[in-house]
Amino acid sequence: MLNKIRIAILLAAVSTAGFNNVFAQPSRVIIGENGPKTGLANSPLSRIGVGNWLDPSNSMIKGMGGIAAAYNNPFAINKMNPATYGFTKITTFDLSVQAYSNNIFLNDNSLKSSTYTINSIAFAIPAGKYFGLSFGYHPKSTVYYDAAQQDVIAGLDTVNRMYYGYGALHDLYLGGAFKYKGFALGLNANYIFGSILNSSAIESVYLINPSYTNSEFYSVNTIRGLQFQLGAIYQHTLKDRHYLQFGAAYDLKAGLNTSRDFYAMQYQYAVNGSSVTTDPIDTMQSLSLRNAKGKLTLPSELSLGVHMGRSGHWNAGVDFRTTQWSEFAFNNDRSGVAASTYRLGIGGEMMANPEATENVFLNNIVFRLGAYYGTDYAVLGNQVYYYGGTFSIGLPLFRSYGTYGTGLLNTTFDIGTASNGAPANAVSYTNRYFKFTLGFNFNDVWFKKRKFE
Repeated sequence: MLNKIRIAILLAAVSTAGFNNVFAQPSRVIIGENGPKTGLANSPLSRIGVGNWLDPSNSMIKGMGGIAAAYNNPFAINKMNPATYGFTKITTFDLSVQAYSNNIFLNDNSLKSSTYTINSIAFAIPAGKYFGLSFGYHPKSTVYYDAAQQDVIAGLDTVNRMYYGYGALHDLYLGGAFKYKGFALGLNANYIFGSILNSSAIESVYLINPSYTNSEFYSVNTIRGLQFQLGAIYQHTLKDRHYLQFGAAYDLKAGLNTSRDFYAMQYQYAVNGSSVTTDPIDTMQSLSLRNAKGKLTLPSELSLGVHMGRSGHWNAGVDFRTTQWSEFAFNNDRSGVAASTYRLGIGGEMMANPEATENVFLNNIVFRLGAYYGTDYAVLGNQVYYYGGTFSIGLPLFRSYGTYGTGLLNTTFDIGTASNGAPANAVSYTNRYFKFTLGFNFNDVWFKKRKFE
């Protein structure tokens, strides 16, 4: 209840070191004090860095364990490797939404929460024989945590330490690719923007206590800037429509601009009739900042992959990705961030018989399967690792639209676990999660002159 009164006026942040103290005495940790919020999933680890890093791949790629570096479908959009735009054969629109649930365990405490969000919106357009273009949007990271710890300050009082954060980063991108024969090079320009709010407060456990003054520190960081991504892919054609593909993508290290407002406040609670209100005492101007300029440094990332398959029938591949988080800094703060991460994925897809003239719907259903293992950039005693499996079904919406159109409705399921391995020097963290992605893929010819007899 107290946190709800205050949260309405919070625009938040305190050092990550302060938040990590939530886990210093695990037996006293309380998570989700106010319960999950609509459209938000409580994630204590989102306090670290810039929150939970999101996967921008479409529902097709997610269904194959996220193997994106060398995945090249001329009727789909692979933002993870911009070189694939060069193979675009027809105007393509891709929209996907995602729902996910977390079942988090911190020692003997547990929390269940769920949310839904847009996963990605993207367009791809062929631009002549050798070029392809793509543009779109996807959320890049999310922050939401709501945690509390009860503590005793020697000689003073029992207090509640409360931590709250909210925000997100977003990515608008424009990309292009050049293709010659089986080789293509591509570039994405990503405009990243958003804001992140964080707060830390310490209060007496007694609601109305004139002998004690409560304190709160909160800030808001506004972020914007550009990050560039390079991609390359090579497709080698084999016999009977079989092929072998090699792909690579590289996200360049980027420095984004930040603007930070930081406030410190002392306050007490007062009773006005039947309601409880916040009574500010001192805004502590000496500790406050307005419009302080800074930098968010995003790390470089390298992805490598290989695929093999038969055009229109099946393909399978493996993907490796590594990110240099030692380059990361958020206003010169790297607290709780690992030096590097990696991700290994494997998966594939198959269609029964796309050339069949009977049972067309059943023969054009696409089945996908995948698995992955990797490490997160968050460190909680140990670096957090994760693993999971994916399954997807793509349902044809129609065989043809006019003369050219096709469509797929993709449903993808992802079941996984993230954990820090129960280190001796920190709280045991485990998150058993489930993700469901619903994607719509539509293809049609635009700007084509119709012929009439």
